[in-house]
Amino acid sequence: MMIFRFFLLLVALASLAFAFPESEVYPYPKDFFWSPVGGTLRLSGTFGELRPDHFHSGVDIKGGFGVPIYAAGDGEVYCIKVSAGGYGNVLYVRHPNGYTTVYAHLQEYVGELGIFLKSKQYAQQMFAVEIYPEPGQFVLKRGQLIGKMGSTGHSFGPHLHFEIRETATDRPINPLLFGLQVTDNIAPKLHEIKLYQLGEGPQIGENRRLPLLLKEGVYRISGDTIRVRSQQIGLALKTYDHMDGTTNWNGIFDLNMKVDGQSHYRFKAEKLDFNQTRYINAHVDYEDRVARNSYYHRCFLLPGNALQMYDEVRNDGKITLNPGEIKQVEFAVRDVAGNTARAKLYLKLDTILVAGTNRTYNYHLPHKQTNQIDNYDLQVTFPKGTFYEDCYMNYAVVKEKSANVFSRVHGLHHQRVPVHHHYHIGIRALKLPDSLKSKAFIAHCGSNGRFTNYGGTWEGDVLKAQTRTLGEFCIMIDTVPPSIVAERFAADLSKSGSVAFRINDNFNVGGFAPDLKFRAEVDGQWILMEHDGKSDRLTYRFDEHVGPGQHQFRLEVSDALGNKRVWERAFKR
Repeated sequence: MMIFRFFLLLVALASLAFAFPESEVYPYPKDFFWSPVGGTLRLSGTFGELRPDHFHSGVDIKGGFGVPIYAAGDGEVYCIKVSAGGYGNVLYVRHPNGYTTVYAHLQEYVGELGIFLKSKQYAQQMFAVEIYPEPGQFVLKRGQLIGKMGSTGHSFGPHLHFEIRETATDRPINPLLFGLQVTDNIAPKLHEIKLYQLGEGPQIGENRRLPLLLKEGVYRISGDTIRVRSQQIGLALKTYDHMDGTTNWNGIFDLNMKVDGQSHYRFKAEKLDFNQTRYINAHVDYEDRVARNSYYHRCFLLPGNALQMYDEVRNDGKITLNPGEIKQVEFAVRDVAGNTARAKLYLKLDTILVAGTNRTYNYHLPHKQTNQIDNYDLQVTFPKGTFYEDCYMNYAVVKEKSANVFSRVHGLHHQRVPVHHHYHIGIRALKLPDSLKSKAFIAHCGSNGRFTNYGGTWEGDVLKAQTRTLGEFCIMIDTVPPSIVAERFAADLSKSGSVAFRINDNFNVGGFAPDLKFRAEVDGQWILMEHDGKSDRLTYRFDEHVGPGQHQFRLEVSDALGNKRVWERAFKR
C-alpha cells in the first residue's frame, strides 16, 4: 500500500504543474469529536457550500426521520432553540476544549431535554423559544442520545445540519477538519469556465461561458486557448464536489488558480464569520445565480468584497495581458480528503476593444460612499457598502400592475444586482384615505409577479421601510385576514392523536415586516401548536393538558397589518 501511494505521489508531481502545500496542517483536534449519527457520515451538503445569500456553515448528514442523534463530544447544553424557519429545532452544546457543536432540524429532543423544553414553552406560552439552561443543568457524555433526526425549520428533507464553532468567536469551522469519517475517493468535477472581459466605468465587456471537458486527467476547453479583446480579464469556475455513496453535488473545499505558474487566487472553505456570509453575493456570479440558478466561484474580487476566505490573491485575481501575449491559467480544486481535479487553459490577447457596451443609467452610485435619490415621490438612502461595485442605476416610474396601488410605482434598477446592506426607502402616498393608512405597506413586485410586504412607518405622507433588494416598489394596502383551513379536525377526536391546520396570508413578508402570529386555546387555556413554516402548518399533539370530555377549541391568526381571523369549534376527547 505504501509503495502504491508513493507511486501516485510521483505521478502527481511529474504530470501536474502545481500541488497544494504539503506542509498545510490544520490545528484542530482529530480525536475529540465522534460522529453525531454513530457511524461514517454520508453528506448531502458540505461546509462553505454556495447557497442563496450565505455560505453553508456546517455539513448536512443524510439519514431519515427518527434516526438517533448523539452528542459528538463531552460537554453541556448551552442553548435549546425552536423556530418555524431557519434551523427549526436546534441544540447547542459547549465542550471543554473551546468548541461548540450545533445540531439542527431535529425532529424532537429526547428525555429530560424534551420535558424541559416543553415546560418552558408552556410557561412562556410560545412555540418559538430560545432557552438557556443553567450551567451544569444538562451535562452530556460523548455518544449520549440527545435527539432524533428530522426536517424542521428551513429543511426540505430529513437530515442533520451539524456545525462545529469556536466558542469564543462563534465562528464555524469545517467539521471535516476534526477527523470525522467520510468515505470520499471521488475528485471534484469542473463544469464550466466563465470569462469576463472587463470594461471600465459604465461600460460592459463581453462575458462568455465555456464548457470544460476531461481529457487525459485534466479539464480543458475546446481548442485550449481563449482569444480575448480586453486587456483585463476575470474568470469564474463552476465546480462541485462528489463523494462515495451519494449522488449530491456538494461544495468544494479549496480552489487555487495559477497564472504562468504563479499563485494568483485561492479560495478555501476552512472557516467563516456569520457577519461576512452575505458577501457570498460578491463571491458568486450573482446575476447568473438569480437568472439561471447557476453557481460560479468568481476567481477575482469585486471592489466591495470584504470576505476573508481568500489566500494569495494578486491583482484582486484579475489577469492583465499585453497585445499578442499568451498566459497560461491553471485551476486545482480539492476536497478535504485530498482528491483533486485540475484544469488548464490559455488566454491570448488579440485586437483590443477600446470600449464595451454602454449601460443605460441615470444614477451613478459609487460603492464607497452613501448615495441618495430624492425626487419628492421617492426617497432612497443607500449606506456606504450597499453595493459591491459602483452601481449604474436605471430608475424609472413604471406602469401599475395592480389596482391596489396608492403611489407611483418606482422601478429601482433590477433584482439581478446584489445588495449587501439594508437600505432605506420612502414612498409618497397618492389618493390614500386616512382610514386606510394603518393598513398600508411598501410592496415589492417580484419577477414572478407576486408582491412582498416590507412593512413601513409613516412620516407625514411618506411611508418608509428597509429592504435588501432592488426592483419595483409602491404602496399597497392589506385588509384581508389570513386564512385558516382545518386539515385534521372533527367533532369526535377521542381516537385521534392530533389536530392540524394550514394558515396562510395573501402577501409574503420581507425585511423587518412581522410574519403571521397565532394563538391556540382549548377551554381558554393556551396549548402548544408546532409551526412548520415551510408548509404553513400548525399541529397540536394531544397531551396531558387536554383530558377526556367535551372541549372548546379556538385558533386566532393575525398578519403584519393586524388583520385577524378566528376559527372555533367544539370537540370531544
